[in-house]
Amino acid sequence: MSIEKLKSLHARIRQSLVGYIRVSTIEQMDDGNGLEAQRRAIEQYAQSQRRKLVHLYTDSHSGALPYDQRSNLKAAVRKAEELGCSILVSSPDRLSRNLDVLQHLDLRKTPIWVVGRGRLTRSDLEREIAKAAGDLDQRREAGVLSWSTAARRKRSPGNTQRMLDGARVGSTANQIRAHRNDIIIMEVLETRSEAKSMNCRELAGFLNELGLKNDNGRDPIGPVLWTTSTLRRPLHRVRQAIEANSEPLEVGFFPVDISSIAPITDLIKWV
Repeated sequence: MSIEKLKSLHARIRQSLVGYIRVSTIEQMDDGNGLEAQRRAIEQYAQSQRRKLVHLYTDSHSGALPYDQRSNLKAAVRKAEELGCSILVSSPDRLSRNLDVLQHLDLRKTPIWVVGRGRLTRSDLEREIAKAAGDLDQRREAGVLSWSTAARRKRSPGNTQRMLDGARVGSTANQIRAHRNDIIIMEVLETRSEAKSMNCRELAGFLNELGLKNDNGRDPIGPVLWTTSTLRRPLHRVRQAIEANSEPLEVGFFPVDISSIAPITDLIKWV
């Protein structure tokens, strides 16, 4: 084989992706929605990036397990290192909820790609995995191991107080995400003069062009594109806050310390 053909073959391999899927409960495995949603997201993203998905590994273990106990994740890493390509996951928490995993990954040799976001840096992964670990701890404290609809249907009612605690934790998480979205929208309206006169539809497109997605917390692949319907309410809140010269939401509205939320400079990356 000629040198040119070898270089071409090597380039094609480098453009390949090894997919990794993880579901953490038997209920998700039985239901199949978690698996299929991740599989579909990974396959569609690989196709959109014109990259070949050479293998897809699936785990049914908790993301809190250390790397040594994650057999299929280790297999995915070995395959990616062997081919010299990247690993693709639907979201960072599918990779792990244990920072121990990062100690075993050399991101220079085996980059981690996330659907809709591309390649993540080590600091991005550390922040995302630490956040996922915190969310898992909150669920455990509330006695809720899974908040998926399928899991709730199959789980017995159990202790009412624990269910209320779980709902409260989920509500708090949604409030934090809404606050994060509001801060981003406010920052755009106050720093981009062209955004001030835009209607809801135009602003949704502008936010998407800037790469500022809607962190609604409901989509299995993470933040999603803004639409007119999803932007209408937060935009109304933000414009009211700007007119009143105040924050979009009262700080005391949250029963948690919102200082733990990533600063706006980390959330907004101007194009």
